[in-house]
Amino acid sequence: MFGDIWPDFAGRLRGPDAGQIATNVSFGPYRGTRFEDVPGACEELSRQIGELLRQLDVVSLRGDRRELKIQVARVAAYIHCQLVLIHPFTNGNGRTSRVCVNYVRARYGFLGISYARPQSEYLDATRTYLQRRIADHFADYLEAHMEAIDPSDER
Repeated sequence: MFGDIWPDFAGRLRGPDAGQIATNVSFGPYRGTRFEDVPGACEELSRQIGELLRQLDVVSLRGDRRELKIQVARVAAYIHCQLVLIHPFTNGNGRTSRVCVNYVRARYGFLGISYARPQSEYLDATRTYLQRRIADHFADYLEAHMEAIDPSDER
């Protein structure tokens, strides 16, 4: 999507292999995963996401919307926070992470979140993970802003 704007790095993973970008990145006071470790970290996260979605599928089949809402928020928070921590791209990591959150939410019947409101809560919840590696604050933030796609389905 951004290939014409940033042809040197748009859509390219950081890493040591041909076609990847061999650079380390910092964002604010934080450092992304070392570029040499990014491909492995992404592969592991991809494996974890597959397992987490399979577990959410089971929770979804039980029909307990309240429990599903809690678990969707936890899984989406974990995926978001891990992607931000790994920082697999030189640019667009936050956007990618937020798209992943909204994908998980929509997959299980919840509306996507607008990060324009309340941005300070979003940034604070993200910082909590980056500083302490605990996703609970981010999960609480997501859960507080979750609405079912079908309002009659919200319990």
